[in-house]
Amino acid sequence: MCLSDLYITGEESPDLELKAVMLNIRPGHNPQLMEACSTLKEYSEFVEKVRNYTKVMELNTALDRAVTECIQEGILTDFLRKNRAEVIKMSLYEYDQEQHMKWLREEGYEQGHEDGKEDNLVTNIQALMKNMNISVQQAMEVLEVPKEKYKVYEEKLKNTKDKKN
Repeated sequence: MCLSDLYITGEESPDLELKAVMLNIRPGHNPQLMEACSTLKEYSEFVEKVRNYTKVMELNTALDRAVTECIQEGILTDFLRKNRAEVIKMSLYEYDQEQHMKWLREEGYEQGHEDGKEDNLVTNIQALMKNMNISVQQAMEVLEVPKEKYKVYEEKLKNTKDKKN
């Protein structure tokens, strides 16, 4: 993965690029890695239990149950016994942060998607005006732009025209 891929506006050749290898550590993936690092494998099992339980119960309850089961099954036993409260507290925080970041990404995608639609519509209006030698209003009629949006697109067209000059 490239860091620059995470940004909406990318540069063809950024001055500084970070590349990272992302490995799937969910159960059933990367068996060689899991066999080489038993702690990572056990962590993966713990996380999978939490994921499964959060589908059917509250996060606090899911975390408590996953920790209890892991201790009983010999998964991260020493660590979870010593750090049970901290694991639950940190997992709650991480889960909330993960949900927040997911929400931000979705909101950003939706906004970007809407902006992209508007940009495409402006481009199509311009093309119709140029190729068919018609007015802005006629182009918007052809493209079935709602009449209440005419002023918005007229302003967008004016702004793109100003940028070119």
